[in-house]
Amino acid sequence: MKQVSQQAKIYAGLAALVVWATLILQFYHTIANNKTGVGTATWQFFSYFTILTNTIVAISFTAVCLYPAGGKLKLLTSASSLTAVTVYIFMVAVVANTLLLGLVSLNGLPLVLDKFLHLINPILMLFFWIMFVSKNGLSYKHALIWLWYPLVYIIYLIILGENTGFYPYPFTNVTALGYSKALLNGAGIISVFAIVAVIFITIARLGNRK
Repeated sequence: MKQVSQQAKIYAGLAALVVWATLILQFYHTIANNKTGVGTATWQFFSYFTILTNTIVAISFTAVCLYPAGGKLKLLTSASSLTAVTVYIFMVAVVANTLLLGLVSLNGLPLVLDKFLHLINPILMLFFWIMFVSKNGLSYKHALIWLWYPLVYIIYLIILGENTGFYPYPFTNVTALGYSKALLNGAGIISVFAIVAVIFITIARLGNRK
């Protein structure tokens, strides 16, 4: 995004407030209802891909809102970075509403926060990408570059579970599934990430041609 319109800044600012508020309320609820201690609850909280990715979305929206306050924000507001973030949070919505749907019964505030984290915030980012993010300069090589984040996360999950016994997501639970099944699940998720990234890039390139 070489230039950021006033409309994009306003939208990003409001969206940033929504996402930050969601994260803060979710963190408060987690700490207030934890039985493992604040320290353990905190690192477990930030071990969820949903939380990490929503945090990246909040930072991205904030960067767009403040742009061009400083040259250091250019990386966060580039078409490649914002498209990557959109792919990540889109995958959060896809996985949560397919593989993880119905695993936990929620009601009240936890249910509302869950909907924001896994549906509303992803929609906010997707709409921003469609309406405001420049699609120029995107190429298929970016799809490979963007995979570093989910790949590192999958490796982190396996190491985390091996050393603590805590698995944020059941499809990487080595204890229950074994290494081969857990690694196969991880490879499958990475493959889906790659496919979704290619789809986004294709849409962007087709849009530029028109």
